Amino acid sequence: MKKIFKKINLSSGHLKDILIGLLLVLITVFTYQFLITAPKTIIFGDAARFNGYIAIVMKYSLIHYGQFALWNQFLLSGMSLISHPSGYHFSPIAWLTIIFFNDPASAARFMELFYISFASVAFYFLLRVLKLSRTTSFLISIPYVANQYAFLFGVNGWFEEFIGVMLLPLTVMFVWLGIMKKNYLYMIIGAIIMSLHFFDNTYYVFHYNSIVLLWIMLMLGLRFLWENRKERNLNFLKHFFSYLSLNVVFWVGFIGISAVKLIPLLEFRSLSSRSLLSLSESEVDIQPFSVLWDRLRNFFITPGHTTSFTQWANDIGIFLVLICFIYFLLKRSLLHGIFLGLLIIGIWGYLANQVPIDFYSLIYNFLPGFNSNKYPFRFMIIIQFAFMVCVALGLDLLIRQKRHFIIRFFGYIFGMILIFSTVTFIQTSFKSASLTNSINLLEKVKNEPINIIKTQDYNNPPYTSIKTTNLLAILLHVFNVYKPEGRLYSNFTSDFYNLSNADLLEGNIYSLSPFYAKVVPTYEDSVIQKGSTQDSLEVTKKRFKIFSVLNTRFVMQQREYFEYEGCNRLDLPKINLENTIEDEVKKPEDGVCDYLETRLAPMATTGEGGIFYDRNVLPKITVISNPILLISDNRFNDFSGFIAKQLMFHPDFDEKKITILSLKKDLEDYTIEELKNFPILILVGPRIRNKDTFETIKGDYQNTGKIIELKSKWIEYESLHARSGSIWTNKPAWSYSDRNGETLSEVFKKLSSQNASPGTVSIQKFTPEDLIFEMESQKDNAVLQFSDSYYPGWKAELGGKPVTVYMADGLVKGVIIPQKGKHVIRMYYSPDSFKIGAGISATTIGLITITGLYSKRKTLKRMLKKYNH
Repeated sequence: MKKIFKKINLSSGHLKDILIGLLLVLITVFTYQFLITAPKTIIFGDAARFNGYIAIVMKYSLIHYGQFALWNQFLLSGMSLISHPSGYHFSPIAWLTIIFFNDPASAARFMELFYISFASVAFYFLLRVLKLSRTTSFLISIPYVANQYAFLFGVNGWFEEFIGVMLLPLTVMFVWLGIMKKNYLYMIIGAIIMSLHFFDNTYYVFHYNSIVLLWIMLMLGLRFLWENRKERNLNFLKHFFSYLSLNVVFWVGFIGISAVKLIPLLEFRSLSSRSLLSLSESEVDIQPFSVLWDRLRNFFITPGHTTSFTQWANDIGIFLVLICFIYFLLKRSLLHGIFLGLLIIGIWGYLANQVPIDFYSLIYNFLPGFNSNKYPFRFMIIIQFAFMVCVALGLDLLIRQKRHFIIRFFGYIFGMILIFSTVTFIQTSFKSASLTNSINLLEKVKNEPINIIKTQDYNNPPYTSIKTTNLLAILLHVFNVYKPEGRLYSNFTSDFYNLSNADLLEGNIYSLSPFYAKVVPTYEDSVIQKGSTQDSLEVTKKRFKIFSVLNTRFVMQQREYFEYEGCNRLDLPKINLENTIEDEVKKPEDGVCDYLETRLAPMATTGEGGIFYDRNVLPKITVISNPILLISDNRFNDFSGFIAKQLMFHPDFDEKKITILSLKKDLEDYTIEELKNFPILILVGPRIRNKDTFETIKGDYQNTGKIIELKSKWIEYESLHARSGSIWTNKPAWSYSDRNGETLSEVFKKLSSQNASPGTVSIQKFTPEDLIFEMESQKDNAVLQFSDSYYPGWKAELGGKPVTVYMADGLVKGVIIPQKGKHVIRMYYSPDSFKIGAGISATTIGLITITGLYSKRKTLKRMLKKYNH
């Protein structure tokens, strides 16, 4: 047997570890088998909508158009507030599942089960590399996965981050081995795994995992300095260079391989400058550490599922971390200190501006592109990982007490409690009472009649009542009647319906969920729930202006939008708001109802709500006759997006006849020929690099157009979401003076009074990343506006010659057509950043491959030479 082990280069110890790893895979597959059988709504939450939806779009794009859906992938992987971030679709494993699975839900389930199954194995081998016993490593690896699953899915459904549950321990393991053994091969393998982790994640999630590696590398570097403090200068420099070169190899390898995704996302980041405001956000109505303590006590369970047995697991986990801490104080153990320090870093970042030094803000300015749509809450990723390693270290101290049987016995008991409590929790929690409402709702909606419009008379549509469980057939019928063009921003595959095979890109949509969470995903707070009737009406009008530009044609009634309820002429079914005090529901006033009833036409109703057609919405592709150029200091997200939206909300702004265009350029960067395309130039605190040049350009432009300089009022909000959401309130982050408002009113009325048709446009080619339009404009300097998110990398050609793509109305794309007549316009996604990144990635992979082959060849030659001797 020993000869066999020697031949296959395995010791009996290694074989034991492999067998334990296989056993862990079997246990996790058994524990999470409900991923295949349970209803989708129980497993995925938000992940079903976002990831399932984009998986279908990408597969459709690949099969029908031969396009890799780069636009969708970068949009979802980046930091856009216009779309919900996702990210795992860039990974090779994701593409395999997208290609081989027709049903996106099945593909997502497969990926999830794959990563869960091997996450426990990855964590097991990390603990073994840290020199913990096999028993401890086995006992903690199962709770590690359960802990992460309950946190990520039970709390927020961050599908893309779950991939890090497997890849983060693997990366840490190889980096640890590489530095401790001074082995470059381990560092390169770690860099490759780190790159896969980056491909699998959203940009803003990934940085939390980078913090883990940076801390470990720093601590191992300090260890090196301490151990070699008495070495002579030459030897010290030699060892220090070895340590430094190992780190350089890792980061250069990682950045090089990841460049194909990293560089385009850094370009996304250049869209905005957010450093002027504090970005940390925490609940203001809690005391420091209270939420943290609640979280720590519920690491193995979620609120509402506490039993005496699972509560023991919480207490045991915290007790084992305390043992780890006491051991560190007594023995000054580097290993224990590293992961206790990492736990403190996670807590520090999580508390954010509740402590004197805001670590979240520090990291934001230190790490390129660092961001998070959940703000400090995402530091729980670091807390989770460090906490479980500390639990393992504490348990290992008990189990290794060979001279103290009682202590060792309790160690085994603690480990078994952790395993059985977490496995029991996972098996039962997703069938618990708190989730049965979703299941009941699914059955309820399936069995209720849905009223469908069968005419194109938007003003007075008749209804026909039908009863069917095939919601897809109903929606396809509805949307074929109304023919929506292209992608709709706010609609994703629903949790509650198994919909597939709908052609979103050619005019149909997959579903509309009863829990249609955000009608305008650009901002968080779209409905004002207190204030005067005029306040409610103003917010309603603002929202529908955004609808119009975004081409969000369909609005779904749901629990959050109380302004619809009570507008009887909309024929909405009455919704039973459970556990809602009557006085808390704001009933709309006549002014709000009058506006909604004028604007909306009902399309379909169900027992849970209604679907409405927005009569006044802009087409997906439209021609607008009056462009206004906005130049500001780019203080807010997405260039001048916030300011442009505020200008749109002026009561005399007509989004069908006027459009606000902007770029991240200063006035000095424009030529006078470019400026002549705009009848109006609006300046909002523009940055002036050269005063003489600035004044010269202003003077030249005033011979052909009108300049409006707005006096700004800034209100600084402490959080990004509060700042963005302020646009719906009476205290927006940016506003203009009353005198400016009068000037704008005069200009907008004059531009809107032009009744001549700006022109017509037809779609000649419509694919996700390459579109061709044929346009006939009736006047010079018309704008072709395409209701799709504006981002770098999109280019345009007019008659085969390149032209500028502007951000239109702070949201979408716009192209100036300088002369009237017939034109062919092409818009296509071809980011130079992707080409540069792909070249760097290919070069890095090539160098690693060549170096590896060369190293193998030298090793082989050395072995042959030794054999010949």
